[in-house]
Amino acid sequence: MKKFLNLPLIITAFIAGPVIVTFIIAVSLMTSENFHLKIIRGINPIKTFISARNSRLESSIRKEIEEKTGISALREKTEKAKGEYESALKKYREANRSPEYEKYKKQIDELKDLKWAENSGMFKTGKSFDKFRETKIEEMKKKIDSIEQYRDKNEDKIDKLKDIAKDKKEIHEDLADDLADKIEDAEDISKSRHSELGNSLVSDISKVEERLTVSFNSLFLDVEGRRLIKKYIDFVSARDRQIEAGNIYTERLDVSSGMFLNRRVIKIPGSTVNLYIQEKNKNAGEKKHLLGDVFSGVIDSTEGLKNPWILKRIFNLSNSWLGETFGNRFIKRTGMRLEDGNIKISPVIVKGKAAEAADSAIRIMSIGRKYLFLFPALLIIIYSLIIITGKTVLSGINAAGRTMKYSFMIAFIAMFGIALLSIAPGLVMNIPVEDAVIQLIAEKAVSTILVYTMVPMSAAAFVLSVTGSIMVRISRKVKRKEVQKGEII
Repeated sequence: MKKFLNLPLIITAFIAGPVIVTFIIAVSLMTSENFHLKIIRGINPIKTFISARNSRLESSIRKEIEEKTGISALREKTEKAKGEYESALKKYREANRSPEYEKYKKQIDELKDLKWAENSGMFKTGKSFDKFRETKIEEMKKKIDSIEQYRDKNEDKIDKLKDIAKDKKEIHEDLADDLADKIEDAEDISKSRHSELGNSLVSDISKVEERLTVSFNSLFLDVEGRRLIKKYIDFVSARDRQIEAGNIYTERLDVSSGMFLNRRVIKIPGSTVNLYIQEKNKNAGEKKHLLGDVFSGVIDSTEGLKNPWILKRIFNLSNSWLGETFGNRFIKRTGMRLEDGNIKISPVIVKGKAAEAADSAIRIMSIGRKYLFLFPALLIIIYSLIIITGKTVLSGINAAGRTMKYSFMIAFIAMFGIALLSIAPGLVMNIPVEDAVIQLIAEKAVSTILVYTMVPMSAAAFVLSVTGSIMVRISRKVKRKEVQKGEII
């Protein structure tokens, strides 16, 4: 009986082990406020927005420069002309025997510069030194005469190659001059675009990004952000409570058409994002607006900004009637609105297949959070049964260890590989977003989420694989000792 149970248990553990551990870690992370806060900090919204905005600007500038100057084609043409000139020059110099001629000329100059006093160790007298030098100079002159005779004999061929090299040089110099002019035009376009008000403001924000991020994280994210995250974690991990509250239900009748249907509906509750924050070491009743007071104060205390008064005014308007009216024109399609200095998020109604998929995810999250403690116990039971159903206790431990070792080794390789690939998600996946800014932010979000998810999962898989390896080694070691003693369990 044991023999027939052992193999199915091993197969079950091999597949279910990594799945159960992955599920335990995933539910633990998804229901942890700190995990979501860590992801937001990793995304670094302000810095990522600035990087994405700058990336879009540089792309736009390159496109405008190319359209107005055609600099890429000209640069390629200039490089090609340079290569042709260098090739023609090389052929001319080889035909003209210029390298040899220049070498001998240089040697003559070096011989003439030699002093007997500097070489007295090699020559006993100055006369013997002078004789040696004159002899060598004569040898070099003869070689030079030989080259000149060769040049006279091949004058037509050499002159033809010289003219070709000269023409190639003129073509290259003309193109190089044109390219220099185009580079100046490109620099003017770049300076003009960077000096535009919107781009100049982004440049100013980049200079204070670090201080803004510190204020955002400590004053808003750790307090208001944590509250909002907790609210929505409770929503997705307490399905029974949401059904009682009427946020998850089945729609039986379409009132507008009068038709009977059986459609799942999920109502995601709205929220108010409170932008009035309590600064540390301040009176309990004294609150400041994150944008209108805190961010504005950062701008006010920073030197070297190009447009500080404009930035300060923009932040100050964020909690004013005028700022809210203007801002609502841009964010009304997102289901959010600015009101009383805060951000109001409207409830979202999800219906049909999307609601069914979301309901399934909520059901899994709810079960996982409620019965999370049972899954480690289930894992222990499976591996215990493998040990119990083995031929011997030692063979059972060996089988359990080998199963754990190799199943989690495969899981570790897969998870670690995903973690490495997630560093640059754009290389392995296409995020179909036309706006370059949104695309870069989305890539950063995907990368951060995958890294913070896969790293703990791969770490757990590694530890469990090592644990399995230790179990195998211990069982083998004990078995060897028992064999030596002649005792078989």
